Parts: sequence; structure tokens; C-alpha cells
Amino acid sequence: MAIEDIVKLVMLGTSIWVFFDAKKIGIKRGQVKGLAGMGPWGWFLSCILLWIIAFPFYLAKRSYLKQISSNSSNLGKTPEHNQPSLKDS
Repeated sequence: MAIEDIVKLVMLGTSIWVFFDAKKIGIKRGQVKGLAGMGPWGWFLSCILLWIIAFPFYLAKRSYLKQISSNSSNLGKTPEHNQPSLKDS
């Protein structure tokens, strides 16, 4: 196996990981403005086509995207301490 094949395998493997990781943490297209506002498929294709730029960019933005995703999934939910209990009825 040549070094080029190993590099291609690493690029493919990390790109697939980015796709599944983006889905797992709930990234959706348009959650943020700018280049980082891609969904899982956008991140995957970016990593496949421009791995040397997109993969480090995803790693740098991952915690921010995760935070935004968790904040947007909590919108509209009533906190547990504000929910009526059976005792209040």
C-alpha cells in the first residue's frame, strides 16, 4: 500500500467521521451564518473536496456548533422546575 493510498484512506475516514459526528451533535444547515452554516452533508463534501482546509476548520468550530445546536434544540422546552406536577393539580 502506497503512502498516497494511506492518505486517501485517512481523508475518507475522517470525512465520514465528520458526517456522523455532525449528525450526532445535531448540526443543521443555516444554524450559523457564514461558511460554518453547513449541514452534515455539506461538511462531508467539504472535507472530501478540501480536506486540508475543511477538516481543521470543522475541528475548530465543533464546540461552537455543538453549543449552538444544543441551544436551538432547547428552545421552546419548559424547564423541569416550571412544569406542573401532579401535586399542583
